Amino acid sequence: MKKVILITVLALFSFGLIHGMDTRPFKKFYTLQVATMFDRDCWKAYDLYIKLKDEKQMVYYIRDKEGARVCVRVRVGVSGTQEDAKAAAVKFKADTQMSAIIVETTGITITDYKGKFDMINTPSGIWMWDYKDFKEVKNFGKSFNCEAIAAENPVAISPDGKYIVYLYEGKLTKIEIGSGKETDIVKSMDPAMKLERSSPKWSPDGKYVAFLDIMNAKAGTCLRVVKADGTDEKCVIDNSKKTRAVMAFEWGPAGNELYYVEGGTTMRVPIGGELYVTGLDGKSKLLVQPEKGSVIYRVFEIDGNKLNYNVAVFKGKSKDEYDLTEKTLNID
Repeated sequence: MKKVILITVLALFSFGLIHGMDTRPFKKFYTLQVATMFDRDCWKAYDLYIKLKDEKQMVYYIRDKEGARVCVRVRVGVSGTQEDAKAAAVKFKADTQMSAIIVETTGITITDYKGKFDMINTPSGIWMWDYKDFKEVKNFGKSFNCEAIAAENPVAISPDGKYIVYLYEGKLTKIEIGSGKETDIVKSMDPAMKLERSSPKWSPDGKYVAFLDIMNAKAGTCLRVVKADGTDEKCVIDNSKKTRAVMAFEWGPAGNELYYVEGGTTMRVPIGGELYVTGLDGKSKLLVQPEKGSVIYRVFEIDGNKLNYNVAVFKGKSKDEYDLTEKTLNID
């Protein structure tokens, strides 16, 4: 067994966890910040974005604040290490004659497809990288209201690599990568909500997409499933009238079951609950009930017929500090 002591960072996780969504710890990347535009000059950020995109740069912009002033920052590229970012900055200056500073960011997510290509979700659009060239798959338009959506919602790639599903402005949209054809498959169940942390995931056979939703501001988080063509949307685990939340989920290998962690939302920062499995008919079964003073940690993974999870044992009454103990469950 392996134990790791964790201390919950409230400033980073509180919003997503209180609402019970499948928000994983953000991964840190490095990017090149080219410009910062303030107040009435924010529109110039879009012009610079277009200019750099025409010069074959992987570019995006993000709405931010510097003190009390609203600004838009234009950024280029993404690197996993500072060393790679330094090399990228040198190349960027050679290519464009423009200087840039290296900044850390958790504002993007990267989804890998079998080592063949990556989908990069940024606040202003989605880029595809085939390890040679970048291609913009989706431009979210001339809007500066997209601050954190990309960071919490990785693009979901279909098992055959031909389609993606992404979240933007309260909708789950499917894009055929080859043609660019778009289909809205789910709109928010409640106009007041925006599916902000829906974490869509394809079934292994590519027939369904599962996602999370909150029906209204006082409801718990529900687990829902829709066919890939946008039909037959249904609620599998209904917490709309409960103080319960599905915090994370994964498809089973056969594609006809969903494994999920569900718990109460009364904790200051809910980090887990119990482990369940459900069929697409909504008939669920409790798999692991943690002992008193512990929960099944919300992040888990399925590897073949093995479900790897952690038990979080709290170290104090505040439940801000806990030990994680690794466990494995056979699910064949």
